[in-house]
Amino acid sequence: MSGPAPIRVGLLAYGAIGYEHNLAIQNTPGLRLVAVCDAKPERLAAASELAADFIGFADATQMLDSGLLDLVVISTPPNSHFHWAKESLMRGIHVVLEKPMALTATECDELMALAHEKSLLLVVYQNRRFDADFVTLRSLIASGAIGDVYQFDTFVGGYSRPCDYWHSDAAVSGGAIFDWGSHFIDQILNVITDDVAHVSGQNHKRVWKHATNADHAQVTITFATGKQATFIHSDLAAARKPKFYVLGTLGAIVGDWNPLAEPAVADLPAVITVHRQNSAVEQVALAPLADYEFHRSIVAYLTTGTPMSVSGSSIAQCGGNYASCGRISAQQCNARRAETSRRQHNPRGLTVSANASVKWGFLGAGYVANQAMGSAVHAATNAQLFGVASRDKRRSKKLKPIQVYDTYQQLLDDPQIDAVYISLANHQHLEWVTKSLEAGKHVLCEKPLGLRAAEVQEMMACAQRCEKIFG
Repeated sequence: MSGPAPIRVGLLAYGAIGYEHNLAIQNTPGLRLVAVCDAKPERLAAASELAADFIGFADATQMLDSGLLDLVVISTPPNSHFHWAKESLMRGIHVVLEKPMALTATECDELMALAHEKSLLLVVYQNRRFDADFVTLRSLIASGAIGDVYQFDTFVGGYSRPCDYWHSDAAVSGGAIFDWGSHFIDQILNVITDDVAHVSGQNHKRVWKHATNADHAQVTITFATGKQATFIHSDLAAARKPKFYVLGTLGAIVGDWNPLAEPAVADLPAVITVHRQNSAVEQVALAPLADYEFHRSIVAYLTTGTPMSVSGSSIAQCGGNYASCGRISAQQCNARRAETSRRQHNPRGLTVSANASVKWGFLGAGYVANQAMGSAVHAATNAQLFGVASRDKRRSKKLKPIQVYDTYQQLLDDPQIDAVYISLANHQHLEWVTKSLEAGKHVLCEKPLGLRAAEVQEMMACAQRCEKIFG
């Protein structure tokens, strides 16, 4: 008796990653390449070097309408992911997307809802889940080798001029965090599965004027349990940090970039070492991996219903939005928030699209508000300084808001305001952060958040209860 018919796969765009998928399809029982689409004939010719038995297309719509496909792998630039994924799902075709899933949380939600409605697979190709260094690190952590992990720092980059391709164009790629960040933040959330309390982000644009991506970008994730994780992508780091730096209650794990891969250090797995309490250091051999595990899991899911370790909902958090906070620059006012589960913990989160504007209200109009925050919001393309409430009306007007309020509460009662920046005296932070969150506003508070740890915990609990961003 013959087995199930092979899953008929089409590749939409054929670049370097298209070759990787082609190779995997040729070596994964149950998958068959039947179509490749690319506008460049030489790329179709390149695809035929691995698999000659497919139909080539120059038009993506024609390939999707051909009736040949059960599954499509979409490797087009990120700003087109939503369009082609939706077109494919509407035609009843399963979808594998290159990261990121899409450029906004709204687009991710729409794709996931459509896939659910039509009972179709929608998944992002998170191939870095299966990197030998990460698999080894995750296994060590799961074994308890360093106790309970409370800090997980990741880094990629160096000091080099960004490329001139679409990867460096924020309008196309989504920005630096949407590139490597999709992988590293996925790895972080794969290890630390606690609920996310809040997220902060910082973009620097200082040297590379030919590119619109940030030159240096950092995301900090704080979990409800107090654990923290960071991701940094830098083209300005003359001295690299380790790829992985993980602290636990019984030791640490460090993943150092392999110098043999210089200058393209990301091409080789990191060198993993475990650091013990007694200062002993042990280098750990990388875990052996089976080839094409992701593609084999697709076959298992579509033929037997075996759940995949990578799912659409788990990936949306890495292609969704990161919270804006800290000293907000023009880019940061459109920063994306990363969440453990956007629907459960922040369904009304701060999402800024290209055509939307976050209306900010300031509680206090002191030196920091006037010298830093005010000018940053005014300079941002997706933010508006709507209102200021301060005891000093002269300082309030100096910030040039649309509205000046007589009291803090009057500002909070205005439904037009989306987010509140608090630069009041330190002892007032707890009161007004809590009142702002309960008024339905996202909150950015000057340091320190509170005068005692209990105050900070109370604010975090309030933010989670009110389902608002707080930092």
